[in-house]
Amino acid sequence: MIFTIIFFIEEAPVNPAVNTYEDSLWYVLQTLTTVGYGEITPVTILGRLTSFLAMLSAIVITSLITASATSTLIEKMREEREKLLEERKYQKKN
Repeated sequence: MIFTIIFFIEEAPVNPAVNTYEDSLWYVLQTLTTVGYGEITPVTILGRLTSFLAMLSAIVITSLITASATSTLIEKMREEREKLLEERKYQKKN
């Protein structure tokens, strides 16, 4: 994860809460999932910018997944509707 690497490189030397790569990974995962326990907070401008970009990417990813799932469900519903309409037309003819 690029955000984890950038956050670690920028924050580890100046942030006492970021001692290891795993600390950085933990922070980024909290940010991406919007849990945000508050154990680690960025103290540098680049750390804050990285956090902001991670938050935006989480919003975009969530939106894409939601849109894809919705599109799939709508398509299945449309197919079912067309199938029912065809069955009704067939029943009326017979």
